[in-house]
Amino acid sequence: MRLAWCSPALVLAVLLAPALARAAWLPGGNRIGGAAGSGFGFVAAASGPERIVVAWARPLASGGAEVRAQAWTAEGDLATGWPSAGVLVSQLPSVYGRVAICEDGAGGAFVAWAKPEGYESIVYVQHVSAGGSPATGWPAEGLRLSESPSAWPVVTHDGAGGVIVGWLEHDGPPTYVYHARIRNIDASGAPAPSWPVEGLVIPNVYDMNLAVDSKGHVFVSTAEHEQGASARMRVLRLDGSAAPDPGWPQTGALFPNVFPAQMRLFPDGAGGVFAGWSEYLICTDFCPPSPSRWATRLLGDGSHDDRWISSPRAYSNEPDRTGGMLLGLVSDGRPGALRLDAGGAAMPGWAVEGNAAMTEVVDLWEVLVAGDGEGGAFVAWRDNRTGRERLYASRLDASGRLANGWPPTGSFVGAGHGNLSGAQLLTLGGDVVIALWDEWTSSETSGYLMALRPGEPGPLAPLRPAQGDVGFGVVQVRPNPANGPIAAIVELQNEGPAKLDLVDAAGRVLESQEFGFQLQARGAVSFNRARTLPPGVYWLRLTQGRRLASRKVVVLE
Repeated sequence: MRLAWCSPALVLAVLLAPALARAAWLPGGNRIGGAAGSGFGFVAAASGPERIVVAWARPLASGGAEVRAQAWTAEGDLATGWPSAGVLVSQLPSVYGRVAICEDGAGGAFVAWAKPEGYESIVYVQHVSAGGSPATGWPAEGLRLSESPSAWPVVTHDGAGGVIVGWLEHDGPPTYVYHARIRNIDASGAPAPSWPVEGLVIPNVYDMNLAVDSKGHVFVSTAEHEQGASARMRVLRLDGSAAPDPGWPQTGALFPNVFPAQMRLFPDGAGGVFAGWSEYLICTDFCPPSPSRWATRLLGDGSHDDRWISSPRAYSNEPDRTGGMLLGLVSDGRPGALRLDAGGAAMPGWAVEGNAAMTEVVDLWEVLVAGDGEGGAFVAWRDNRTGRERLYASRLDASGRLANGWPPTGSFVGAGHGNLSGAQLLTLGGDVVIALWDEWTSSETSGYLMALRPGEPGPLAPLRPAQGDVGFGVVQVRPNPANGPIAAIVELQNEGPAKLDLVDAAGRVLESQEFGFQLQARGAVSFNRARTLPPGVYWLRLTQGRRLASRKVVVLE
């Protein structure tokens, strides 16, 4: 029996783990790093179709910090060999900089960070194998890459078992002019023989990002200062030896008169690339999130695809997993999405102003999107309808309509312990999208993960502490009637183990969930078996000690 506990002051929906159920994903989210999971800078990368690897920096009570990593399966279990507190990647003398991560193509990951050394920082990278240990040939403390003051590493898998790492360096006083340096390290931790040992240097760069496609092209986006107060973005395509690719403009594809930030590149599989970026906003005090993100496409010869010129600004953009792009938008005050084909045109059923993913107008901060693998989209957003900033999610099907079973006001995603400080959606292979977020309280920041799947309704809306006495029984079943997975709200007056059985009309137990709560509380228990049941009447039977309660559920075709 597996037990999950929550306090009476915090209502946590608890999904438990008999063999027939997806056991390990808790509706409140799985805490990264377990009890020692406080930290900052949580980042993640899909490593194969059934695994996600997370990295973060963790401050230490004794001073300094450390970089840790952890792998989870698509079913929400810790990957074999990875401890509950995460793998120690590196010790840091102080808290500084950001962590970067990418897959290694074999179930592990490459993790890069800037390590303070004296008054400066130096970039390191480590290859963590699928088993959770440093890969053969890699130093235990990571591989030192830079020799001059550097920061802000970015990484991408090179498609051949190695990693391409880029970072920013400056030339010191009095000018502190920044440039980008990019190096290719092979799977054994040695410089890739086809690349310059010292890497490729791109001058006058204040930001950058990387991507590699299946044809071995290396795409580099750079943000560069021009003379005066203007800036521009440049996208280069390199061959396997770090030289400008002959099928691409030698000086790169230029985007003049933009102030790019948070640049991302999505290869299109045909030698071209989708580019996404935000533009810096000029604010007198604080810049609130706004739809300032742009998307466009560069064709295989580096020319601009003019059909994308009129694409709307968005909060986010991601591949739709069918050759096009998704934009996270606000539609009439509601979070929504727009799905574009490879030519930048709205797909049938998708409005240019975006399709709303919920029915209410909310005070929201950002909109995240991810393809569901079936032509639709998961949409996640941050709003404060409860008085605290929370992460909610919804799903639009391939025709742009709210998917069956998802609440019209959105589903709450999160543990609800504190205020949200960051969120991501990451796509695994198949039909799984992982929501990653972190919540901060007065004492710490913690990261969480949760899986979203097209065939299952979203997490339940937030449950509130009971007012007055809590009863005993199954107080709600959603959806009912059902034609897929179901979730039941149960109430328990006493602590201790309890069991909820899914029973057919003949009294046979088809699926069971064992769980428990601390003191009186409400919680959610999910069943997946309902998706395969023949139409008919079934019962959910709750038992705790000598107490018994039941509720009818109807399954449709």
